[in-house]
Amino acid sequence: MFEIISHLKDLTPRYQTFIFGIEGVLHSGKKVFPEALEVLHYLQQGKKGVTLLTNITQRLDFTREQLAQKGIKPHFYQHLLTAGEEMYQHLSQKPDPWHSALGSYCYFIGSIEDQTILYGLDIHSVRQLEEADFILVMGKDEWHNDLEEYYPTLQEAAKFSLKMICVNSNLYTYEEDEKHLCPGAIGRLYEKLGGEVYYHGKPYPSIYTHFLKEIGPVDKKSLLVIGDSLTIDIQGAISSGFNSLLTISSYTCDELGLPLDSSLDLNEIQISDALKKTSFQPTFLMDKLSW
Repeated sequence: MFEIISHLKDLTPRYQTFIFGIEGVLHSGKKVFPEALEVLHYLQQGKKGVTLLTNITQRLDFTREQLAQKGIKPHFYQHLLTAGEEMYQHLSQKPDPWHSALGSYCYFIGSIEDQTILYGLDIHSVRQLEEADFILVMGKDEWHNDLEEYYPTLQEAAKFSLKMICVNSNLYTYEEDEKHLCPGAIGRLYEKLGGEVYYHGKPYPSIYTHFLKEIGPVDKKSLLVIGDSLTIDIQGAISSGFNSLLTISSYTCDELGLPLDSSLDLNEIQISDALKKTSFQPTFLMDKLSW
């Protein structure tokens, strides 16, 4: 059974390292929550470890710069890991048989800007499925906004038995209350059509393995994962043996089947009842991140 808390400072005596999701936790997709910056400031003052672990599809340098522009400066955290960086390292180093067998030609699904992820890799984007060794999904492209519009392409790809890499397993994301399609939805559709998909990022084990190698030997009981998604953050934390804190965002409310503006202040009973029926229970529950 989860414990409802009002302030993160109440948990600081129990944990040494705090692992934050970004979208929905530290910012709304467009602007940073001032309370989140206050939390990061006090954790820094208390010499606590802070890691940002996110399904953002970009690499580290770009993400770090974007975060700094929003006000989340590098001095607020010690480690940053993105799904995009994890994917890049797997395509660069080929650490397992699955990635080693992919080949060098990908059919790319994503924006033109997204294709910069290929710089430095021996991977080339092709325009025709019959020329591709695999499919790389970074997000929706400039021409197709709805999931159904990708169906013909994915159906054809399944006939070629092309493997798919999906960078970011989220089905969707929110900017404020505006919902946007994410790569995970395309990956799930491809699986339904019989395709084989490798997901990078939370909640899958490889990003946590990467993260633990980066921070070095640590007692898992000293770590707390903080996120706004049951199926991404909380599932990933449980699978890796970490305690977790769920914060409430539009994404959370969508997962729970509640109005997007639900909050613990106004809807504690409804949120708690809906949460008790889910497969993944956090250790702690709070409304918005607050010190």
